[in-house]
Amino acid sequence: MNADDAARLRRLAAQPAWQHHGPTHPGGPACRQRWEMVVLAARKLVSEHRIAHARTLLEHRLCEVDLTGRTGDPWLIDAIVLLHHLPPTGTEDPAWTLASARFAYTCAVDRGDPERQLLTGDTLGHLAHEHGDYRLASTTLTAIWHQQQHAGHGDDSFTVRLRLRLADSLHHGGRCGQALWHTSRTWQDWTRTRIRSPRQGARIAVAHAHLLTGCRLHREAADLLDQARRIAPSLQPILEPITAAGSPTAARLAAAHQPVCARRLTVDGTPDPTAVYAAEQAWTATGRPR
Repeated sequence: MNADDAARLRRLAAQPAWQHHGPTHPGGPACRQRWEMVVLAARKLVSEHRIAHARTLLEHRLCEVDLTGRTGDPWLIDAIVLLHHLPPTGTEDPAWTLASARFAYTCAVDRGDPERQLLTGDTLGHLAHEHGDYRLASTTLTAIWHQQQHAGHGDDSFTVRLRLRLADSLHHGGRCGQALWHTSRTWQDWTRTRIRSPRQGARIAVAHAHLLTGCRLHREAADLLDQARRIAPSLQPILEPITAAGSPTAARLAAAHQPVCARRLTVDGTPDPTAVYAAEQAWTATGRPR
């Protein structure tokens, strides 16, 4: 970065806060241009591997934005997304992180901007899951998954990964039946595809196996392994450590999921009320770290 760029960034950081115009009144073209300059400057810093400088610039400007309002400025939305896509430092405020991501997603929806709606929804879903808000993660990811379905992109690799992440959030939140429905359908769709991507098949099979094993559905996990042997033998060595009852991986997955597993049964084969209650608590709690 040359001296002129550095001076411009210092002037940019010292400008009056955008908040003074109010979040529902973007302040006209000058304000919008200011956010455009912030985003372009931050992207340039990222391209130069000056990640800490980019984070400082974005945080300095975004911390003064009133997140209770709305904006029609796409550059402000992009600034929030860019910040959340930078490597975390471990010092982020979880409440502000989720509030800003929700603000960006809501504003993208209000704008009727499908591309930014997808990007901000994916970002919010990821952050909500990482912060233990599985209901928010699942609700957001469901909305953008439906958006992709309606746009005719239900089978592309991004949408498949999105659906698997949705299933993971549902599973963490004790919505085991819904989670397994998503992974099962995704696996079935892949097996029926005429030209299959081995990498995508492995991703789907592993995700489905993790959920089955976490819920101690060993018979279903064994069926998955048998089916994989027949149609994609290369998946066998990947799935065996996950699906084999009693393996270290299977034991770890089951133990980690047991507290919230809605499919857990008592010794007489009836639903375990303690597990059902724990699953409900996991679903309704927010901001609970993993």
